[in-house]
Amino acid sequence: MYQDFVAGWIAGGSGLLLGHPLDTVKARLQTMQGYNGIYDVCIKTFKNESLIGFYKGMFAPFISVGICNSLLFSGYGLTLKWLHPNEPNVEHRKGLPMSEILAASVVGTLFQMGPAIPVELVKTKLQVQATADKDPKTKFHGPMDCVKKLYRSGGIRSLYQGGSIMTFRDMFGNLFYIPVYEMLYRRLHNYEMNETFAQVFQYIKINT
Repeated sequence: MYQDFVAGWIAGGSGLLLGHPLDTVKARLQTMQGYNGIYDVCIKTFKNESLIGFYKGMFAPFISVGICNSLLFSGYGLTLKWLHPNEPNVEHRKGLPMSEILAASVVGTLFQMGPAIPVELVKTKLQVQATADKDPKTKFHGPMDCVKKLYRSGGIRSLYQGGSIMTFRDMFGNLFYIPVYEMLYRRLHNYEMNETFAQVFQYIKINT
């Protein structure tokens, strides 16, 4: 569990640092008026909010990314252990039936949804909040203030707005994420290839 958390936090945190600004641009184009394309969003965000504007809403997912990834793979591993109670390291064994990998991926996704849905909601609320918004009733002053105001407005249910579609989205995505990795690994392993980039590129060249 500890190794899952550390590895998940480092990998997820690195991805957030690089990808969050693009996610902010996407969220603003999808939900806010007054922008004429990607370039216009970037220019106006930087002009009005500086570089910090691109990283609005990142704190909550940055802190929780290790927990969410850890829950995903913990649920995945526990499902495989339940299916193979007499095999202690079954989650590391290659060659498992694809049906079991799919089932474990679904359970792993459900494990992480508890914290992931509120974190995603808070992140999006902060991303689409421009500095120009001066209304103190609607303006959020950071992630904790956002959580408090959402909770006051509708209780715990208000923190899970959009949770059903997010669960479907992530479940659908993870049904490809882990199984596709397993399928590619087996395909490459059948050709007696290891994980070096040189051999991967050689395999691609031969088969094209």
